[in-house]
Amino acid sequence: MASITHSQQVTVSRLRKFFRKKTRKGFPKWEAFFLSKISPFKKSKTMSTKIVRVAQGKESTLSHLYIDGIFQCFLLEDKIRQVKIKSKTAIPEGKFQLRLNTWGGMNKTYAQKLPSIHQGMIEIDDLPTFDSVYIHIGNTINETAGCPLVGLSYIKKDGDYQVMQSRDAYTQVYPKLLTKAKGKDNQIEIQNNFQF
Repeated sequence: MASITHSQQVTVSRLRKFFRKKTRKGFPKWEAFFLSKISPFKKSKTMSTKIVRVAQGKESTLSHLYIDGIFQCFLLEDKIRQVKIKSKTAIPEGKFQLRLNTWGGMNKTYAQKLPSIHQGMIEIDDLPTFDSVYIHIGNTINETAGCPLVGLSYIKKDGDYQVMQSRDAYTQVYPKLLTKAKGKDNQIEIQNNFQF
């Protein structure tokens, strides 16, 4: 399943509206087929959070974060490895749970950094051989320790990816992740779909 940009998502939305206006009885077969090919997200009753990995550096992995099928920000993770190296390995593919962690060590730091929004760390739970994996602020793989770091943009420097404007990305995405972590629809899916 390909990841899409915000402008592509807008285009898909506009096409759906156009086709709905053209026919009251639903899509003709060719239109439904066309839309199914350009939209990588299938509509379902419940949507979840998804991390889609799109590129690898020498020791880094660049990903996209989607919530309910909408691109939110870039993520930086460690390299994907067959054999885990502590604090230097990306979490595995699969379906896991988001939860609110109010007891971990990073809570005190984030309560001081972002007192107006912080209610606990967003943790990816139920991971095999990983624990205390938080979605948090940072720019380089030296700050990941196996956790995804958020950013509004990215660069590639010396063969590895870095995310930029991390604090801004975190303040934008944290309330949405908080709602997911506290709700019934707290599943997060991680998948590899390398584009470059």
